[in-house]
Amino acid sequence: GNLVMPGFKNAHAHGAMVFARGLTDGVTLEDWLNKIIFPMEEHLTPEAVYSLTKVAILEYLKGGITASSEMYYYPCMIAKAAGDMHFPLHLVVGSTDYKGYIDNIEKINSSVVTYDLGLHSVYTIGEEDITSRQEYFKKHPSRMFSHIAETKTEVSNCKAEHNGMTPLEYLDSLGLFNHGGAIYHANYLEDVDYKIIKEKGIIPVTCAGSNAKLASGVCPVRKLLDMDIPVAIGTDGPASNDSLDMFYEMKLVASLQKINTGDPTVIKPKELLKMATVNGALAMGLTDSLYIAEGQKASLIEIDLTNPAMRPINDVINNLMLSGSKDCVKMTICDGEILYRDNKFYVGEDTDSIYKTAQEYTDELKKFTNI
Repeated sequence: GNLVMPGFKNAHAHGAMVFARGLTDGVTLEDWLNKIIFPMEEHLTPEAVYSLTKVAILEYLKGGITASSEMYYYPCMIAKAAGDMHFPLHLVVGSTDYKGYIDNIEKINSSVVTYDLGLHSVYTIGEEDITSRQEYFKKHPSRMFSHIAETKTEVSNCKAEHNGMTPLEYLDSLGLFNHGGAIYHANYLEDVDYKIIKEKGIIPVTCAGSNAKLASGVCPVRKLLDMDIPVAIGTDGPASNDSLDMFYEMKLVASLQKINTGDPTVIKPKELLKMATVNGALAMGLTDSLYIAEGQKASLIEIDLTNPAMRPINDVINNLMLSGSKDCVKMTICDGEILYRDNKFYVGEDTDSIYKTAQEYTDELKKFTNI
């Protein structure tokens, strides 16, 4: 009598940033980065990232997320956490440390981890480091993943520094998107960006919760969908969102589109469902985890239809997208393995131990904030 469906795919996250959850409300993006996040990240250790990533994975499982795309420091430790907990993960490697990219991918040896090349953003990575990726691409074709057009300032600064080119236009001029990939946020796209996205098969990932909290902007989801461009959904990190919750993201994506366009019919629940499942899997390259079908991986979730949020049933998809919540997730199966069921985790380690270690690392990092 319950609902079985493909699990949600979190198409963009920095899960290990749970260390900054609850520390960052009421500040601008610039202060958020320079006074809180960057000072704490300077003192991150590989062991801390490993521990903190485990907390994020627990939240993913409880919320029906069966795969996540992670971009953060110490990717090998993120991969290790995912492997130890048997959680499917798409890793964006080289986003901050390009020179360590080759070493990192050689160390990743996990059946649940896939990876692609990344670049954090035009405004945080030096031009020399960005252009150096061209040589790598000539020998090792790869999809590219990057934060693009998150804020107006980012776009205007890039145009001023790179002969009027937008961030996406600039990176594409270097050949970095020749094999597609995904761009995160995509709030301030220009005509040339839409053309590049369409031609290169790039998937925009909207992060509504993070953008709303930091007042960064709203992704033009409707326009992209009308151009037959698949849009995926990401939670972003728990520092700029606080929760890693796809139910919350889906509701907010719909609400922001309605407010931004003044049209209450602008996006349908079935479109949200596809964005949160199929399109997210496509963004991560998980073509074997798109649907419930023979030959596809058993990455499934069970939704409790006896939960009052799901009753009465007029349209089960509408209920799921608009009134559903993490509390409705009864079971999460990743690649055929039950990792969460009836409020219990089956990840090979006691959750109290995971929380205790993560809290110790968090308490230490908090000492270095400047706000």
